Amino acid sequence: MQWILVTGSKGYIGSHICKQLYNEGYGVVGVDRDNSSLDYNKYIAYQPCIGFDDIALQDVIERYKIKTVIHTAATSLVGPSVKDPDTYYKNNVDSSSAATYGDGHETFSEDIVNNPISPYGRTKMIGEWMLEDYCRAYDMSAVALRYFNVCGADADGEFGQTTKPSHIISVAMTRALKGESITINGNTFETVDGTCERDYIHVTDVARANVCAIDAEVDNFVAANIGSGLGYSNLEIIKAVNEYTDLTLDYDIGPARPGDPARLVCDNTKAHQVLKWVPQYSDLKNIIVTAEQWHKSLLV
Repeated sequence: MQWILVTGSKGYIGSHICKQLYNEGYGVVGVDRDNSSLDYNKYIAYQPCIGFDDIALQDVIERYKIKTVIHTAATSLVGPSVKDPDTYYKNNVDSSSAATYGDGHETFSEDIVNNPISPYGRTKMIGEWMLEDYCRAYDMSAVALRYFNVCGADADGEFGQTTKPSHIISVAMTRALKGESITINGNTFETVDGTCERDYIHVTDVARANVCAIDAEVDNFVAANIGSGLGYSNLEIIKAVNEYTDLTLDYDIGPARPGDPARLVCDNTKAHQVLKWVPQYSDLKNIIVTAEQWHKSLLV
């Protein structure tokens, strides 16, 4: 059996990756700063205790003959990164994100010159530089996956987002369940319905991309966008909540946020070519339905 070390194994994305690995026949060793029960994730065969030092972790790596690490342990919000950059540099400097690109684009491809505008984005960019240098110096290979807006939940209802909602889909679901309305920021953008369009990728597709990266033929280092390649508008998302669930979500229109671009969608061609990966679960209906199921389960 091939063993994979997953950091952040109990997190929103990490738990889905662990399940995907398990279902595809890999063994999983998980590392996470979360001190909840080790039974949290039944797909992890071994989880070191919190406070594990580098020497003990090296022993585990040697015991399981681990040659592949999937790193998902990171601190992920842009706003707090501005107030507390020290935490973000300590936690994030060896993982990636679409935040490496910065602003000024509507469609993102990997050949865009990166210009991150927040400490969060810069920590991700530095991580990519570090990985590229390590690969060149130590005969390693690495794939940096630049996630767009990760959303939805495990179809079996085992895992989902438990942290504070960070994008409109999770906010919309939370508000709808409470019987509250939501405010759309601007409706005069140059889009189909005047509201912002963003790229949303189902968390199961993100997990699949990580597993695909394990066997990708990469000589040195490559960064690949992980997004649906589709743009869903804020108004489309609200209409989908009302159409695909038994919830009712009212909305009003507020002013656009300064600097908000009309459309941010990824070009995922490189992921198709290098990882042999295509999204399978990221249609809007599936995203909304699985998110609803998960958020309802949190109320039980």
